[in-house]
Amino acid sequence: MAKLEHRLAADQRGATSVEYALLVAIIALSLLGATTPLVKSVSNHWGKTSGTVGNVTDGMPT
Repeated sequence: MAKLEHRLAADQRGATSVEYALLVAIIALSLLGATTPLVKSVSNHWGKTSGTVGNVTDGMPT
């Protein structure tokens, strides 16, 4: 039984996979958190631009 415990404790392959998965999850959450305000800002900008263009073209003859 002690041999099995020692062998399992020495095996690091699973730990490396878990560490990489955690790193990927942290990076993905960081990117999501960083891009959300940017998307909102760009969306607001395009909304304002669309409204301005719509106001300008409303008075134009067709």
